[in-house]
Amino acid sequence: MNKNVSYFGVDISKGRLDIASSREGNEWSLPNGPVGWRKLIKLLEQGRREVVVVCEASGGYERGVIEVLQEAGIGVALCNARQVRDYARACGLLAKTDRIDARVLARYGMHFNPALLPVVKPEQKHLRELLLRHRQLTLARVSEVNQAQHLQAPVLRRLSRAHLRLLERQLAQIDALIAKQLLTHHRAATAALTAVAGIGQHSAALLLAELPELGRATRGQIAALVGVAPFNHDSGAWRGTRHIRGGRTHLRRGLWMTTLAAVRHHPPLRQFYQRLRNNGKPAKVALIAAMRKLLLILNAILRPLQQQTSVT
Repeated sequence: MNKNVSYFGVDISKGRLDIASSREGNEWSLPNGPVGWRKLIKLLEQGRREVVVVCEASGGYERGVIEVLQEAGIGVALCNARQVRDYARACGLLAKTDRIDARVLARYGMHFNPALLPVVKPEQKHLRELLLRHRQLTLARVSEVNQAQHLQAPVLRRLSRAHLRLLERQLAQIDALIAKQLLTHHRAATAALTAVAGIGQHSAALLLAELPELGRATRGQIAALVGVAPFNHDSGAWRGTRHIRGGRTHLRRGLWMTTLAAVRHHPPLRQFYQRLRNNGKPAKVALIAAMRKLLLILNAILRPLQQQTSVT
């Protein structure tokens, strides 16, 4: 518990922000929009203590308010909704409303002092948005292909083919925008990452957008951030199976095919993967271990670049 910090829980919905203070017990309700964001900043800047806003992800409705708060220099902690709900149950708070959730978030922040979100640079934000749209269009294309197999009417088949051509054109345009963004803002890091066998342009973009800590964090931190660090499950003399958990799901999923390519074309990684398989490890377990090793390799490669950037 940090006594020098005032925590404000903010429950975010599409049209409203429910706010609760950990110290005064005051509560407010503001619109989730530019007007409400400005009022929230004025409200938070009234006190003399350091302020931290504690909130949860809410389907994208949190992005605007988080960006505005960070631009104003206010720290924001984005907490895991399941962990906050477990904390509420442990405190005996079984009811759930927006106002109660705001109170719980404030108390959770006060007791656990959660880590603050890093400030995202504009170029990184744009790259994330491009990758998100690329992922959405890819899913739409897969869905259209699957649905087209069941179409019987010729006119519907023609419409489906036209839709697929549109999706393909838009994916090509976004690929070009991603390439331009990498060339303009991440030229050195992209060159260093793509020099590793198995890492292509899209994988490099994914790493730079979703893992800005790459090259700055320790080995253990990088593995935990992506969610490829094994956790023990032991009790007394019994030794359970180690499992991975948590981490950045989209990044881990995106790196799956990248790791498959790397264990085929990157000699040290291929030898590492094959040794695990020869020792009886299941293919999935060996591939997760290879993903972790690949991340450690990339972390070491980017460290000199990140240090150089920090100095300049």
